[in-house]
Amino acid sequence: MIDEFGLLSQQMEAFKPTEERHKQLRAQIAAWWDDQPANQAFLEEGERFTLEISERAHTRTITNMGKLFRMLGQKLFLKLCKFPLAAVDTNVPEVEHKAFLEENQDGSRKLKTVAKAVLQVEQHAA
Repeated sequence: MIDEFGLLSQQMEAFKPTEERHKQLRAQIAAWWDDQPANQAFLEEGERFTLEISERAHTRTITNMGKLFRMLGQKLFLKLCKFPLAAVDTNVPEVEHKAFLEENQDGSRKLKTVAKAVLQVEQHAA
């Protein structure tokens, strides 16, 4: 299992440049339609592929946090409320973090494979 994991890790690492280029191209191509109507889809033709560009996805945003707080009540609101800890780091001085933040070393572990060197032993004729 370790060797299979190692081989797959090598393949994934070798694929990273392809993945990065795909992300770059996707962002550039998607930007071509930034100023187009959100509810319109498009087709673009290449020599070997046809590209389907969908309508823009729907997004939802809370526009009145205070009203939501009053509707849910403090207990449920606080139970559901989550935001990135980076926002705390940006808005609250670090010396005040200990009053409401806790850090434990209980996160997931990273796995990293390291290929073993293959040693070739020369056999001498006796």
